[in-house]
Amino acid sequence: MNQQLKLFDDMPLVSPVKPGLPTARRRSLQLGTVVLNYELKRARRRTIGLSISDGGLVIAAPRWVGITEIENVIREKSRWVLNKLTEWQERQHRLPQVCWQDGGRLPYLGAELVLRLDPTVAEARGDDSHLVLPLAANASSEQVRDRAQAWLQQQAQQRFAERMAFYCAHAGVAVGRWRLSTARTRWGSCSADGTIRLNWRLIHMSADVIDYVIAHEIAHRKELNHGPDFWRMVESLFPEFRAAEALLKRHPLID
Repeated sequence: MNQQLKLFDDMPLVSPVKPGLPTARRRSLQLGTVVLNYELKRARRRTIGLSISDGGLVIAAPRWVGITEIENVIREKSRWVLNKLTEWQERQHRLPQVCWQDGGRLPYLGAELVLRLDPTVAEARGDDSHLVLPLAANASSEQVRDRAQAWLQQQAQQRFAERMAFYCAHAGVAVGRWRLSTARTRWGSCSADGTIRLNWRLIHMSADVIDYVIAHEIAHRKELNHGPDFWRMVESLFPEFRAAEALLKRHPLID
C-alpha cells in the first residue's frame, strides 16, 4: 500500500466529496497517511459493494452492517480502491475538454455537434451537425453543460434501449432491468442479478462501440465471467468486437 499512498503525498483528500451530499452519508477513513472520503449508501442487499462514481468512492451496504465492519472491508480492498482512485484522478487530466459555450464542439456518436444557443427555441434539439439549446447567448458554461448533458442522456436512454432489445433478442434473453450509469471507471457492467448498467457517456462514441459494450454486457447474462464461452457469446452477437474493444481501451471517458 505504501507505493500507492505516495501517489497522494500532495493531496490530503484522495477522493472528492460529492456536492450536496447529506452529512449522514459523507464519511472518511484514515488509510495510513491518507484520508479517504467515501459516500455510504444503505441498501437492501446482502453484501457490501464498492464502486467509483462521479462523487468518488461509494459504499453500498446492508442496513444491519456496522461501520466497523464496513471500514474493515474498505481496508481489505484498499489496494483496489487506491488503484481505481489513481486511475480516476489521472483520467481527469486526460479527458477531452468540451468548451461549453455557443460554437463549442461536442462529441456525439463518433462525430461532432456544434453547440448553438437560441433562447427562441422551446427545447433542445439536435441534428447531424448541431445541438441547439434553449439558452441565451450569455448563459454560463454550467448552464450549457447541464442542458447539453441532459439532452445527451435522453438520446442515450432511447438509443441504448433500442440496441438492448436488438441484442437481447439475438441472445435469446429477456431485456430485463437496465439503467444509465455515471461511473468513472467503466463503460458498462452486469450484476449477478442480471441488472445491466451502461455509461451514458457511451453516446459520445461510435455506433459500433456502443453495440460492442451492449453485446458484452448481454453476454454476461449467460456467462458471468470472461472465459472462452463468454467471448464466443460476444463474438456471436457482435463479430467485429475486437476492433471496437481496442478503440474503447484507447479512449478516455469524456466529461
